[in-house]
Amino acid sequence: MTEEGITAYMYTGAYRVPTPTITGSIQRDIMLIEQCIGVGEISISDHRSSQPSLQELTRIASDARIGGMLANKSGKIHIHMGDATTYLDPLWEVVKHSSIPITQFVPTHMSRNDGLLKQGKLWAKSGGWVDFTADDGSLEAIIEFHRDQVPLSTTTVSSDAFGSFPSFNEKGELVKYGVSKPSSLLEVIKQLLKLNLEEETIFSMFTKNPAICYGLKGKGVLQKGADADLIVLDKDTKDLKYVFSRGQIMKNKSWTKKGMFE
Repeated sequence: MTEEGITAYMYTGAYRVPTPTITGSIQRDIMLIEQCIGVGEISISDHRSSQPSLQELTRIASDARIGGMLANKSGKIHIHMGDATTYLDPLWEVVKHSSIPITQFVPTHMSRNDGLLKQGKLWAKSGGWVDFTADDGSLEAIIEFHRDQVPLSTTTVSSDAFGSFPSFNEKGELVKYGVSKPSSLLEVIKQLLKLNLEEETIFSMFTKNPAICYGLKGKGVLQKGADADLIVLDKDTKDLKYVFSRGQIMKNKSWTKKGMFE
């Protein structure tokens, strides 16, 4: 993707612990692979996770942080949050019993249920990052954060695009899998723009805030010397009109740039 003109980044690792790496080490992956900016998506408080211990989570966070420091990257730990009532407890334990700062973690799917959202408010007010998956739940969560004066400057929204999501029946049995779509980001933006929120606050959760969180220089802002990644929306409908990446047009209403193998 980077060769085709769209800046791409990656995490090392996966849901389960011990988490797989490319070079055999989280530190080495972050240090030696230019596009690798952290580790994830490590799963906690979920029946599908490997139920990592305090020591395992602390070691992962430490390795990512050190790798980031040595490579001048953020070294963030992207955390998949499940439905279990332990919520953010495993992360609170790491922060309490180690010197790992709260800002090293980015818990996602934080609008999954009311209990998790409640803990997310406390996490954000304590200085931590909170990520919402773009859907109807995230819309309501952002409204609630704004109402309760929870900092939206450390709130981000992501699509979970092309990641599978399972559906279960009332017995907890797997019924089917679905796939998240990147278009969900724009749909949430459209809904947020109808509310009494400043446009800068809204767009920052999708642009500036993630760039700050992950230390992405030249990203998320419109200013001289930045990368000129931007979208143009219709003034009235807010439909997508143009996409630019690193100053080059990638899409308009009738044309989309194709890659070498398309």
